[in-house]
Amino acid sequence: MRSSSGVELGRKLDHGGAVPMPRSPVSASRRALLQSLLTVPTALALGGCQQLFGGGPSKQAKVEDPAEKPEKPAEPLVFGAMDIVPELPSTTLPVAIKVRITRKSGHLAYKGLAIESHQDGKIVGRGVAENEGIGLFGAYVKLSKEGPQTLKAVAEGKVQTAVQIRVAKTPAVGGAMFSAVVPVAVAELRQKAFSASPVPELHITRWRALDRDPAVIIEWRRDGATVHREQDRKSFGFRSMLETASFLPQFRPKDLRAWQREALVFTAPKGWEANGDWEVILHEQHQPSLRIVPTGPGEEGSLVLRRVTATEIETTPATIKALAAIPAIEAPKGEDAPVTSDEVRALTRSVELFNLRAKLSWTHSTSRSRQPVKWIDGENPVARWERQRAADALVERDAKLANKNDLRVRADLFAQMKPLIKQFGGEWTPEETPS
Repeated sequence: MRSSSGVELGRKLDHGGAVPMPRSPVSASRRALLQSLLTVPTALALGGCQQLFGGGPSKQAKVEDPAEKPEKPAEPLVFGAMDIVPELPSTTLPVAIKVRITRKSGHLAYKGLAIESHQDGKIVGRGVAENEGIGLFGAYVKLSKEGPQTLKAVAEGKVQTAVQIRVAKTPAVGGAMFSAVVPVAVAELRQKAFSASPVPELHITRWRALDRDPAVIIEWRRDGATVHREQDRKSFGFRSMLETASFLPQFRPKDLRAWQREALVFTAPKGWEANGDWEVILHEQHQPSLRIVPTGPGEEGSLVLRRVTATEIETTPATIKALAAIPAIEAPKGEDAPVTSDEVRALTRSVELFNLRAKLSWTHSTSRSRQPVKWIDGENPVARWERQRAADALVERDAKLANKNDLRVRADLFAQMKPLIKQFGGEWTPEETPS
């Protein structure tokens, strides 16, 4: 039979209340000890649960509001200069070009870059750039209009870099015409490739004709004073034409373009420093003179030592006279019908002349190889030597007859070429000049 105190205790336990001590003759000190034994383990257990499960009055992790979190600033878009590579020549529009461009900062695998060509406020060509390597992008662009245009690299609705170009028609050997992209002259101060020491080289890229080897005078100046000057005639197109004259039949006419966009390379004088204030003056025969000055630091991780710009300046009459006085590169010895500057220009205007030069290239001096005679069983060596000498004489006779006939044919072909060269060998017209 439960006492009233037991019933009260059970009722309070059923409702989750605190556990009171029943009234008994137990002393107050023993009652306090028993109460502490019941409350301390309970507090420890509850505290451990709070630490394990995060309940109770312990610290909780603060939940951040996404709206309050500051956005990470976008990586800047910094692109380098565009490199323009003409594709195969075309006799009609559109003409295709390949444009390469590098990204110098931010995520190098960027998507969304386009190359556009603008003329009179309209887009006349567009290509989407594809990633071709770490930070390198390339795009094919078809240009449908002739004349001056602005080539722009566009990303996120903004023009990242731009260059002025011109689409023009230029002549090719054999009379074929093709559309070409004609950028302005480009100068680069670069470290010599594959060189252990930093040897500065100045690269001047511009359109040059194959009808002559350019005479040049270059002056390296610092603080307004000339510290080095040199003059030379660069072996460029004219020498190439002399070497390829005998191979003309192997090419289609439009493959031998009369104008090429090539670089002349000049090694900086000994002791030259790329830093500081300096300028280079380049005088080139039949071309506007150029003034090259530094405009900023070089490109990190590249061979470019400093960024430079080239500006056209006037060529004085004295300089023009000095350029003309530089000796020309002589034609190879033994050539009875060398290709002249006039003929190079005429070859682009007369298909008949091209065909005659092609025939002439195949009528070289004939050479016959020595054919050893066969052994005869039991033959005396002296008799065999006599037979070999007689056979060699026949080969030499036949070669002389063939050469004589070839020379007669070559002379006849060259006589037919002379009036055509005179008729079509005039200087380039403004319409034939890409720059």
